[in-house]
Amino acid sequence: MKKATSLLLVLTMVLSLLSGCGKPAAQESAPQVPATTPTAETAEPTTEPILSPEEILYNSLTDRQRQAVDVGIVELSQMEDLERECTIGEAARMVQNARVQMYGEESAVMAAAMESSQKELPVTRYWLIQAMYISAVERYNTPPFTDYYSNLSYMTWGADPELIFIEVSAGNNVTENFKGAYFSKWYDDDAVLAHSYWSGFADAMDCIWNDSERRKAENLADYQSMEPVEWGEGVFYTCGSQNPVDWGSRAYDRTTGAKLMVVDENGCLNPAEEITVGEVVELTLRYYNSKAPEPEMVAYADALTYDTSIITDELLNRETTLPEASCAELPSQWHGVMMRDLLTKEDGSDDDPKVDTKIYENEIQTIKDAGFNYVKILFDFRYYHAENDNYFWGTKPHEGMLNETHLKELDRIIAWCMERDIHVNLACAKVMGWPEQMTPNGIFAKAKYAQPLAEQWQLLARRYAEIPNTYLSFTMFHEPEILAENYYAQFFPTVVEAIREVSPDRCVIAEISGKCTGECMAEMGVALASKTHWPEAFEIGGSVKRAAVDRLFAQAAWPYENGGTLIDAEAVMTNRAYGWITPDSVAATAEQYSVGYMVSGWAPAVSYGNSVRRERFTDETMQAYLTDMIETMAARGYGWCYGNWFSFVGIGAAYPAIRSTTYTKINNAPLYIDDETMGWFQKINGVQ
Repeated sequence: MKKATSLLLVLTMVLSLLSGCGKPAAQESAPQVPATTPTAETAEPTTEPILSPEEILYNSLTDRQRQAVDVGIVELSQMEDLERECTIGEAARMVQNARVQMYGEESAVMAAAMESSQKELPVTRYWLIQAMYISAVERYNTPPFTDYYSNLSYMTWGADPELIFIEVSAGNNVTENFKGAYFSKWYDDDAVLAHSYWSGFADAMDCIWNDSERRKAENLADYQSMEPVEWGEGVFYTCGSQNPVDWGSRAYDRTTGAKLMVVDENGCLNPAEEITVGEVVELTLRYYNSKAPEPEMVAYADALTYDTSIITDELLNRETTLPEASCAELPSQWHGVMMRDLLTKEDGSDDDPKVDTKIYENEIQTIKDAGFNYVKILFDFRYYHAENDNYFWGTKPHEGMLNETHLKELDRIIAWCMERDIHVNLACAKVMGWPEQMTPNGIFAKAKYAQPLAEQWQLLARRYAEIPNTYLSFTMFHEPEILAENYYAQFFPTVVEAIREVSPDRCVIAEISGKCTGECMAEMGVALASKTHWPEAFEIGGSVKRAAVDRLFAQAAWPYENGGTLIDAEAVMTNRAYGWITPDSVAATAEQYSVGYMVSGWAPAVSYGNSVRRERFTDETMQAYLTDMIETMAARGYGWCYGNWFSFVGIGAAYPAIRSTTYTKINNAPLYIDDETMGWFQKINGVQ
């Protein structure tokens, strides 16, 4: 009975617990939630952030204009109306700001201009280019340009001619080489006679003045009464002496390759044109961007090799169409041109108008497009010792130290050529450590001066020792002007030995000149090269009267007769013009000693002005000459290097000066391609 009662109690407790747990799920009622309106998602703001007027103005500018604001060349507030006329005071302030940002110091001339009576006058292209030039070269002169800031009217286009036509003070450091020379201007519409720096800053050329009567003018009236030399429209000339230290020739925007002042669509510089705020900002920004990169000076011992991020292993190991080269054999397939860009323009004797220590990648591409596979690059060893591009202004090169920044630029040039299957021949033309007052002949007569050349060649030989001869060769000295064979024998063996000590198999070339045979060089196993020398009847020299130039060019023909003798390519190879050695004679010496030979320079010898200009040989004459010369050299197995690619009869030009042809601007370079001349070379090189 007790057991039954207990079970009943347990059963009652279980039922009670189940009742407390609630109803089964199917029977549960829905929870009671208070009635509410569903919450909508928060909407995004429908208005743009509010910009300040300054931000709106800044955003409306181009990237170049923003850069000018960002670096402090111009105040943002001045950019509100870019089309308005700019004043001299505003332009001087922009140039001053750029100069301070570049060099950390102000220009006394620009400071004077900002406070002068001219400050409210409209600024012209003529004024601005002078302002940039003066503010640059002022850094290298003590005292500064007193002639300029004491008479700022000189800088103003259209001012009193008597103020413009001034004789330069011989006491001024920059102009002491100009005793008796006049800095003046002559203009008719958009042509001007002015400082040679015009050509450097702008897409125009220097033209060395060859009219002796004009140089003798004693006053402005006599000067202006003489008929000016014509050379296209908007072309700028140099009167009297050429600026021996033409800083302007190096002035270009390093971010775009553009000269500071560019020509218009008609090829004119328009110096009298008044310019807008926007144009002044752009031109001053180019000036700011013209500053050379900071130098990286290293000791000789630390300049061991090229930059491997530029000349990469992949580039070295790629397949190439270039032929093998050695001292024993210079390839007959070499067809090339010469580049003078890595020289300096310091004494007025260098007649190449495009000398800015700058070679552009698109220049190399142009040379490739013309069908060339060889380029001879003339360079100045002093450039690789210098802290900056303008060392000839008084900054002495560092003996025992090299500028790695400049050497890396050379690395890039070599790499660009390697990428395009172009062989590079490095040819020295100037050397650190040689007495400036001595002529080349005097230097080569003294064996002790071989040592500086040997030491500096050894630096490059060591740097590029891993680059095969397929891509690189050395010419020890360009056009050494040696007349006696014993000078070669006593001077150049030291150089050859220095190169071979660090690069035993390097292809080394000796350029033979005068009446020498090159025998002593061939005996050392050095390859030989020589230029062609022209008969006088085909030359148009500096002594030729201006009026006769057009007639001589028009009458020139190839081949032609001179005193009953036929002058053609065969005659050039065999006849002793001026009594100098012939290409065939030097080639015979090379064959005797089993070394290579090439023609290292050939082109019409035209020295009237030495620059690209409107006169030149006709297309028929040049095509006949080029074809004859190339076929004759090919028959002999001679490789060759034509003259300067950038010249009177070259492909490149700094200014579209010849009226009878058309030009194509090279992208990212201050250069033009002469379309007609390009066609000549493409045809003879078989790429047209």
